[in-house]
Amino acid sequence: MKKLTRIILVLIILLSSTRCFAQRVEYDFNKDGLRYIFTATTAVLTPSNSHFPISISLDYYGNENVKQYYLRLYGRYELTKDTKLALTLADGTQMQLEAYASNIYHDRLGLIKMKTIYDALYIISNEQLSNILNTTIVGVKIKTGDDWHCKTFKRNIIGKWLMLNYREINKRLNKG
Repeated sequence: MKKLTRIILVLIILLSSTRCFAQRVEYDFNKDGLRYIFTATTAVLTPSNSHFPISISLDYYGNENVKQYYLRLYGRYELTKDTKLALTLADGTQMQLEAYASNIYHDRLGLIKMKTIYDALYIISNEQLSNILNTTIVGVKIKTGDDWHCKTFKRNIIGKWLMLNYREINKRLNKG
């Protein structure tokens, strides 16, 4: 009985400590003749003057005539239309992106405290999408105001996450 208990305890610890890549589509809706698909986000970096991480996802909008993928930065750290995003790829190139839109959401946390959520949207071309999905992403830089917030990765965590976002979007599109 002791051996079984230890095995179960080790399995629980092992399963709770591994990073889960469970993917899901958070929103899938039609508005003004376009279909919008928002996927789950993953944390990219936490700026040094903040306790809250900035997350990223690959999202989609389109119809029969337009098919557009875009990156979305999301978090409680202030992101504006002036926020720049740079992805460093394994081949040494850096993909610089400028936000085409930003949004501010206000959400209640309980009855008393209001929390503010920001996002910035970055349209990407088919060539940039291909680079993101087929090349290892080794670093991310986000410029807010005059400050650059940087993080490097030993593994392609962000690239894998965006690939999973891409697969989930295409599953949804193929369902109809």
